This record gives sequence, C-alpha cells and structure tokens, in this order.
Amino acid sequence: MRYDSLDILRGLALLGLPLLNIASFAMPFAAYLNPYAYDGDQPLNHIVFSILQVTANQKFYGIFSILFGASIVLLATKYNDNESPAWFMVRRLVWLFVFGALHMYFLWEGDILTTYAVIGILIFWLRNYSTLTLSIIWILLISLSCWLGYQPDAHFIDFSDPQYASVQYFYLPSQEQITTFLEGVRGGYLSVMSETSWKETSETFTAGDDILVAFAMAGLFKICSLMLLGMILFKTGVLQIQKSLKFYIVMATVGITLGYSLSIYALSYLYSSSFAASDFFFQGDMLLLISSYATTLGYIGLICMLIKLQFCQKAFTLLSYAGRLAFTNYIMQSAICALIFYGYAGGLVGYMNRFELVLYAISIGALQLAFSAWWIKRFYQGPLEWLWRSLCTCKFQAFKRT
Repeated sequence: MRYDSLDILRGLALLGLPLLNIASFAMPFAAYLNPYAYDGDQPLNHIVFSILQVTANQKFYGIFSILFGASIVLLATKYNDNESPAWFMVRRLVWLFVFGALHMYFLWEGDILTTYAVIGILIFWLRNYSTLTLSIIWILLISLSCWLGYQPDAHFIDFSDPQYASVQYFYLPSQEQITTFLEGVRGGYLSVMSETSWKETSETFTAGDDILVAFAMAGLFKICSLMLLGMILFKTGVLQIQKSLKFYIVMATVGITLGYSLSIYALSYLYSSSFAASDFFFQGDMLLLISSYATTLGYIGLICMLIKLQFCQKAFTLLSYAGRLAFTNYIMQSAICALIFYGYAGGLVGYMNRFELVLYAISIGALQLAFSAWWIKRFYQGPLEWLWRSLCTCKFQAFKRT
C-alpha cells in the first residue's frame, strides 16, 4: 500500500537537502558547520547561514530518517505474506549499502545511504516491539545523542594545541589548508576524490580525535533515534494522517516554535564567541541537535495539517512525484553539484557566496520537480528505484507505462 503523505514528506525532505549539502561541494566542509571557516568577513554569508541554521540545518535529513524508519515497518508488513520479511529487508539494505558505497567512493564523500543501510539492519529487529517499548528505546537513544553532543571539557581546551589539529582542520582550517583544498578540488577527477577524502592529521589517535568521535557518534545515535521515531509515528498513524486536525496543529506549532527558538538561542550563543570551537563542541552542537529535532517534528505536523485540510494539493502532487523518485533524485543532486563545482567539470568551487548557493539549490529543486513530474507520467518508478527493487526481488520490475 502506498501512502501519499509519505511521498509528499519524502519529496519535501529531498528538495530541502541541497540547501545545506551544496555548501559541501562549493566550500571547504568546515563552512557547513562554521560561518567563519570560509568567507567569514562577508555579512551576507552570515545572514544566509543563520537563516539556514534556523530553518533547514539537520531538519530535512531528519525527515528522511523518520521516513526511513517508517518504511521498515511498512515494507516488513507488505512482504510478510510472501516471504520472510527479514530476508527481504536484509537484501534491500545490503543493496542500499552497495549503492551508497559506490556513491561515496566515486562521486561524493558525504553519502548518507551507507549509514542508513547499516543502522537500518540494526533497528529492523525492533519493528515488532510495542510502541511503548520503542518509545523507551527512543528516549534512551536521543538522551545518549545529547550526552555525546555535550562535551563540557571542550570549553576549557586550547584548540591551537597540536594534539587538536584534527579538530582545527575539521572545524576551522588554516588559510594554507583551504588553499591546498581548493587547488585539489579544482583539479582533475582523481585530484578531487583524493582531496575530498578524509585526511589524517596525525599517525596516532589524539585528544582531538576523541572530540570528533563523540561528535560523529552523537549524529549516529540521533539518526538511530529518528528512525525509531519513524516506526513509532507510523505505528500510531501520525504519518498516515490518521490523527485529528488539532493534533497536527499542536504538533506543528509546538515543534516549529520550540525548534526555531532553540536554534536562535544556539546561534546567539555561538556568535557571541565567533563560533569558537570550544563553545561549539561544549554545548553548541547539542543545542542545534535538539532544536533540529523539534523543528523536524514541527515540519511533519505542518505538512500533515495542510494535507488534512486539502490545501496546496497541486504543489503536494508535485512533491509526491519527487518523493517517489527520491533515490534517483538524491544521487542526481550529487551528480549535478559535482558537475557544477568540481574541477573536472564546472570548476566553480570556492567562487560563490552562500546566497548564490541557495539560488542554485532552489534551481536544482525546481529542475527535479519538473523532471519527476515528466518521468512518473511515463514510467512506474525512477531508474535507480527500478534497479534497486529488481535486485531486491531477484526479478525485473515493471518499468515503462504502456
């Protein structure tokens, strides 16, 4: 059974991803986290960064993660009568990991599919637990994520110390490191792939690496908790628009108000020290994590409310088309951005400010909306969706409409 609400939410999440991800193609990665890492003397960059931090950062991949968890419950139920749902889901996630690894190795190191595949295999075995049990595990996971994101010792660390070189490279690279990076990504394909891969700053595990591991683990546990939340929201009918209008109004109002308020507070806190690494890793990351969680739920409540009111039906139809081609569109976004910014094609990396990048991201979204509408009228599913499902079911799926 296909739920239009899931496709609409997936389409919204998909089109929101380039607003943030495009910076990872067009600037050093540190600029994704820190507005002072690149072009920090331009006021417009700070304005755009702040707006995106409040409205978009971590929100759209949060929706994706929730929908991924919901899809595990949905697909396990769908295939329960035909074969073992575990065997089908393992095949599905193993192939997703393969696609993600190819995407990460040959196109863009920021791939999320491999992470989803690994976490998906782990949480699949929780699908039959009661909503109460899932809720308890969810609370534990989000608490663990916040605990890892809160690093009180960081507030007293001198990050100029050589043992924290990895943090400096990750969060606030030197001008020399930025120049080296830009030279690499403005080169040929092999130069780009070499420069965008993870760089070791020390032959031994340092104190700086401890901080980055905790930062990464906070993100991973957040994704786990979001997927579990997706299971809960699907099991309780929230994502299928089975709750009252009042429920969605409250969900949207509380989520967006709380999320935006916390984001603004976090930005104020971080800007008070010019986004110092000591403050970011102390509690800035934790505040942004919590605020994004609230806003993500608020956005889901808002979209579900509008669907229930039957508002914006034409726009939602277009979003649902994009959502049905989410896998294809996600890889397409990486390909488009690589062709625009990397040296083996457009070579525009490092030449655009954040406002121009937002315009590019909006253009990519508009292109994908038009492409998805054109494609879905002629084919049952996207090309990568077709390939993925054919591999999972071990037989060719219907593709072209007659």
